[in-house]
Amino acid sequence: MLAVVALCCALAASDGPAMRIAAARHLGGAYFPDETAKGYGLTSVEQAVVDGRPVARLTFLNKAKSDCFDLIEFVPAEGKSIANGWEQIVASKSVSASPLPTDTLVLSRKKGLDVVFLAGSFSSGTANRLVSRLVWQPGD
Repeated sequence: MLAVVALCCALAASDGPAMRIAAARHLGGAYFPDETAKGYGLTSVEQAVVDGRPVARLTFLNKAKSDCFDLIEFVPAEGKSIANGWEQIVASKSVSASPLPTDTLVLSRKKGLDVVFLAGSFSSGTANRLVSRLVWQPGD
């Protein structure tokens, strides 16, 4: 049985980096050290537990462009690849993330945390650059 805990925070872009860092530190995961990508700000955080592992979905919105992207962060299952963990999360339907075939998907693992970048209007190169700018917890 999946234990699901949803936490939705409305964080305005004007709250700045300190609010995003505080939210990410609370989740114990990765965060952007600044305003991310040209006007995108963290607007919602959703948490769930899938097979005893915490999962967080962070949505970043650019209000001027009416465009967004998601970061899904989760602790990897022992012996499983990021792709396997991601498939398990999508199948569980515990987090509102259902990728379309046309979406850009970037998978990254660092310091015991898996991060999935998911967006419809980003190139793979831009998505990879954004993921490379993440600051990772713990140990930074």
